[in-house]
Amino acid sequence: MSRNLPSPEVLRNVLRYDVKTGMLFWRQRPVEMFAGGTYSADRACRTWNAKHAGKPALVAVNAYGYLYGNVFRQKVRAHRAIWALVFGVWPEGEVDHRNGDPKDNRLENLRLATPAQNSRNQKLSAANTSGYKGVSYGKAQGKWLARLRIDGGRIWQREFDTKEDAALAVAKARATFHGEFARHA
Repeated sequence: MSRNLPSPEVLRNVLRYDVKTGMLFWRQRPVEMFAGGTYSADRACRTWNAKHAGKPALVAVNAYGYLYGNVFRQKVRAHRAIWALVFGVWPEGEVDHRNGDPKDNRLENLRLATPAQNSRNQKLSAANTSGYKGVSYGKAQGKWLARLRIDGGRIWQREFDTKEDAALAVAKARATFHGEFARHA
């Protein structure tokens, strides 16, 4: 990565991960971490620990609903920091939330994904008018269209008389082509 992210070892020194809840907490910091500031290292250490130690960490929410925060002035997304904490290396690809909830950072909900796999796990768009993912009405055809993008380029498409039939067909195709990353709603 081009950014100077804190190493997994540094993360382990400053963060504690609760596997059951998926939450991160600030650890108490030693005085050695505070040398060279405006205040004495001892005062800065006491102040920081009184304010932050034991409290939830990386809890700001970005525009997409992901938790993030700063670790030594580097902006870090919580799910990526958790991956680095647990596996000892920053993820090279994307970290997908299996259930689609960007705030659910339990380890069983996180998995590595390519950008294409991650996009397959998107929820139903707010702009969708059929109520079914991958289903729209084709005015030119006078039919309900079931569509699915495969491997970034190809498009699987079929026509149906009812939107329910189209929804069943696209769900079956999604399960076949998207596998474990298929999300139907």
